[in-house]
Parts: sequence; structure tokens; C-alpha cells
Amino acid sequence: DKQFCGAVLSAFFAGYGATQVYGGVLSDKYGGSAVLALGLGVWSLATALTPMAAAAGAVPLLAARAVLGMAQGVAFPAMHALLAKHVPSKVRSGAIGIIMACAHIGTATGFGASPAIIDALGWQWTYYLFGGAALLWLPLWIHVAREAARNVTKAVAAATAATAAAAKASRAVPAAGMIGAPVGAGAGAVLCSATVQDVATIRLAAREADFASTSRSAHPLLDAIEQQHLQQQKQVVPAAPATTAAAHSSHTESSHSESREQQKINIGFWPLMRRKEVWAIAVAQYAAGWGFYGLLAWLPQFLIESCGLQLSQLGAFTLAPYLMQAAVGAGAGLMADNLIVKRNWGVKDVRILMQVAGMLGPAACLFAAASPFGASSPYVATGLITAGMGMSALTCSGVSANHLDIAPRHAGVVFGVGNTAGTLAGLVAVPGLGYVLQHTGNWSLAFGLAAAHNVVGAALWAKWVGDEPLPEDGGDAEPVQQAKQLQLPEPAVMQAGPGLKLKAA
Repeated sequence: DKQFCGAVLSAFFAGYGATQVYGGVLSDKYGGSAVLALGLGVWSLATALTPMAAAAGAVPLLAARAVLGMAQGVAFPAMHALLAKHVPSKVRSGAIGIIMACAHIGTATGFGASPAIIDALGWQWTYYLFGGAALLWLPLWIHVAREAARNVTKAVAAATAATAAAAKASRAVPAAGMIGAPVGAGAGAVLCSATVQDVATIRLAAREADFASTSRSAHPLLDAIEQQHLQQQKQVVPAAPATTAAAHSSHTESSHSESREQQKINIGFWPLMRRKEVWAIAVAQYAAGWGFYGLLAWLPQFLIESCGLQLSQLGAFTLAPYLMQAAVGAGAGLMADNLIVKRNWGVKDVRILMQVAGMLGPAACLFAAASPFGASSPYVATGLITAGMGMSALTCSGVSANHLDIAPRHAGVVFGVGNTAGTLAGLVAVPGLGYVLQHTGNWSLAFGLAAAHNVVGAALWAKWVGDEPLPEDGGDAEPVQQAKQLQLPEPAVMQAGPGLKLKAA
């Protein structure tokens, strides 16, 4: 019964969506390490107990699937909260690509191994083995989390020392003004400029300390890109520009006005939810979720019914799309970082390119796979689906990275909002496609609905996407933005190199 199968599959999505935002809130507030470890322990237990729940009846089975979803729902918000705190902004696309590649490899491994396990041991052992294997990761994660905590402590100590040194230097500026000139417009403007310099110095020192104290053996390419960026910044010495009394008066009035405006800005979850940039993430996740989760749930059935495969053959045919996603996701992340860091592309341009290509490409492939041409051969259908799912991995450098651009201080909860939207799509799409297939048997119509969602989502993403931290996120303005707000000449950091701008992580 396809409708009951859809209900069982959607129970997972109901639980998965229920904990996304709350998992993000907890991760942003307390750190993602403990949240991720707790989630893994619970979902491993729920996986191992699923056969017993199925033997007890429909309701226990639905409950087990929902608990599994709830536990897994905290995973990605926790991961992205960790990324926001520990990975420099210029290389986050690559880090996200690597994480998503590993997730796709895990999915591919599950699909590839399950038919053989079922044939040899019975379907129950897929749950016992996968649930138990996940626990092997936990001791390693606890060790890594402890090392990361020690590294953060070192970075905070270095940043504190840099802050004290900068504060001491800024206090010396008025004294210098009294010796050679009246303490008035000129001295005040120099002090304001020194403050801008101090912000850049403190942040760069903290980033260097954090980078130096972190183990760099795992991702040498990402480290090379970030180390080059830091070396470029170290060559820059911001200069305190000379200004006039009129400029000082102007910047004083402007600073008071900006201060009043800042007081009016609300910070946090609900203010962020009023921004179209956050809705761009939610809409894109919802639209892409229709195709991804629908395909994830119904791909084996499609290959059996439309392409004539047997259960024992599914492993080889369902494996390829997820391996392709892993390869494309990792490569797309590194390519996006390269475009931003080395080729001076705008962040917004990169996010639009990756997301639109990652939605329109799969839409075309889904249409073709469900057509008579695609369904005529399992090789043709699998080739088209593999190409489509591979292209969908480009979104790892689009929507999956954008919450780190617009809300780094609330990365976990904003990601949770977007992933909740994607999960709602799965909650609707899986039983919805089951209903369509149950009453029409038309795979072209089912895949066409998913493709149409991708097209609409891509258009809205390109219109609403943002690329700068939002005021509602509560972060400090960057040094160059502060200089503009104070109506001072921009710091000399702007001349560091071709197209280089100092941007704090």
C-alpha cells in the first residue's frame, strides 16, 4: 500500500522538522558539540529498535520513525553552528561541501549495502547494523570536541591580549594631540580612526590565534586558501587619516544618529524571520526538498516498477546518484571558495550561480528520467537521475552556505528554519507523491511536480538572496563599514591587493 508506505516515511520527516529550529537555538547558545553527540546517541538507539517497533504494530513503528527524525533533526543545525564559530568565512563553502559529501557517501553506502544484508540476514539486520555502527563515531567525536574546546580557549586568550594592547594604544592618542595641537576636531577624528584600526587588529589577531591553534592536517587545501588570505591581511597597516573640524562635526552627528538607529533594531530569531533574505533560504529549501526527499523515498520503487529491476539489483543503481552528489558537492564547495577568494567574485553572485544551477539542472533531468525515453532503460533513467542529483549538490555552495553569510551569530537557528522548510516539503511530498502514484500510476506527473517546485524556488532565490550579515543578527559592523558610517576616509586596508577587502570572519 503506497499510501501507508508514504505515511511511514513521512513520520520521519515530521520528527525531523520538529527539532530543527530548537536544535539550532540550543547549538547557537551552548555550542553544537554536545547537541550533536546527544542526537547521534538517540537516533542510533531508535534505529536499532525499529524492527521491534514494526513487530508491535503500526503505531509503535510510526513513533520509532518519528523519534529517529527528531534525533537526526538537531544534527545539521549543530554542525552549522560549529562551522560559524570554527571555520573562517572565506572557506566555509568548501567545509560545507566536504560535510555534505560525507553525508551523501553515507547514504550511498546504506543503499548499496542494504540489499545484500537483507538477502543474507533479513531486513531487521539493516537496522541493527546501521544503528550500532553509528555509535563507533561517538568516542572520536568526544575527543575532537575536547581538543576544539582547548583551542577556543587559546584563541580567546590571544584575542583578549590583543584587545588590551589596542585599548592601551587608543588611550595614548589624546595625549599625543595635547602635545602638538589642541584636543579638538583633529584629535577626535584621529581617535575615531584609531578605533577602526583597533577593530581590524583585534579581529585579525583572534583569527590568527584560532587558525594557528587548530589542527590543520585534515583539510590542507582549505587551510592553504585561508593562510594566503591571512598573509595578505598581515601586510596591511591601516593608516589614521587626517581630517578637518567640519569632518569631525559631521561624523559626530552621524555617529549619534547611527547609535539611535541601532537601538531601534531588534536582534534575534523573530526579527530575522521578517527578512526576505531568511525567507529566500526557507523557500529554496522547501522547493528543493520536494525533489530531493521525494526522489529519496520513491527512487527504488520507480526503478522496480518503471525500469523492471529486481530488489537484489537496486544497490548498484541507487548507489551512483549519491556518489555523484558527494563528488560534486565537495568540488562545488572548493570552487565557490576559489571564486570568492582568488577571483574576487561577489558572494551573492556565487550563491545565485550555484543555487540556480543546482535547481534548474535537476528539474530538467527529472522531466527526462520520467519520460518514456528515460523509463525505457534502467541505465538511461539512472544516468539522468545521477546527473540531476549530482547537479543538486551545487546547492551546498548556495543555500546551504548562505545562512553563514547573513546570520553567522544565529547560523544554527537560521539553518534550522531553512531545513524545517525542506523537511515540510518532504512531509508533504512523500505521501503526496504516493497519493498521485496510487491513483494515477503516472511517474511523469510525480516527477514533474518536483521539477516545477525547483523552477519556482530558483526564481525566488535569485530575487531575495542576501550576502551580508543582517543587522538583526547582532554582529558588529566591519571596519570599512564603520569608516563609512563615521564619514571618514576608508582605511588603507582597502588597498591591500587587487580587489581585496578586509572582512572579519
